[in-house]
This record gives sequence, structure tokens and C-alpha cells, in this order.
Amino acid sequence: MIKRNFASTLPTLGDIYDLDIKVEWCLHKLIPKQAITVLHGRAGSFKTWIMISISSCISEGRIFAGLQTLKMPCYYVDFENSLATLHHRATVLGRSSLRVWHCSNPKPPPRLDTKEWELYKRLEPPGLLIFDTLRSCQLQDENSSRAMAFIMARLKELRDMGF
Repeated sequence: MIKRNFASTLPTLGDIYDLDIKVEWCLHKLIPKQAITVLHGRAGSFKTWIMISISSCISEGRIFAGLQTLKMPCYYVDFENSLATLHHRATVLGRSSLRVWHCSNPKPPPRLDTKEWELYKRLEPPGLLIFDTLRSCQLQDENSSRAMAFIMARLKELRDMGF
């Protein structure tokens, strides 16, 4: 039961304004640390190229397109591309410490809507976690708000662990 004076315990926007908190950016002013960020675009719009490039730079602490990065572990979970495609992109983009969890690995990545999804929690240390694609990393109805709320809850749990 909520007490009658519960509303008075909630912070005001002014209280939040006064907090001494700074946003940490994985990629300056584009990808905040410990946030859920979705890159959306048509098929063939270079989303995979961009995210592999960005996450490679973050994993190395290198500048991307003139923007500072925060060096951290990066995990690229690929449900879409063939190993040959990934190899081609790696030869074009160059070596990096980006970790790739691909369907060709001895232990393929689990979908987010299975009980095996908890394997993501065992990635150490936490860092930037990229799913390519959100559509392919789960088998829920992407047009159902209930199904997507379920997937978002799992992503939020990973975010709250430091991803």
C-alpha cells in the first residue's frame, strides 16, 4: 500500500537538474554508455558496416568519424551474416579486439526470447553489446507491443548489469 504522502517523496525535475551526473558516451553524443540504442534503416543501408566500424573503434579506444570513443569491451552478436561476409568486412575494416559471437561459433548465440539468453550475462567484463539484428535475435512478433516489451525488459536487464 502506498502512503498518502508518497508523492512528496518523489524528486522534482529541479532535484534531478541539481544532481552532479555526467553522461558517459561510448561514441560522443551518439551512443550513451548503459543505454539501449537502436540503429534503424532499410536493408542494404550499411547498418552492419557502420556498427562493426563503430564497435571496432570503441573496442580499441580509437576516434570514429572525428568523434571520441570510450574504450571498452565490445561484443558483436551476429544472427544475420555468413562467416564469409564477416571475413570480407574484417579484411576491409582491419583487425580489432571486437569480440564476435556468430552462429558459426561452437556455442552459437542464444536468441533473447529463449531461456539460454542468460548466457549474455556471463560475458565479462560488461561492455558494448550489439545485436545484429534485433529482428533476428528473437522470434517474437515485432509488431506486438507485449512481445517487444518482453524483449526490451531483457535488454534493460543487460543494461542494468553494465552493458
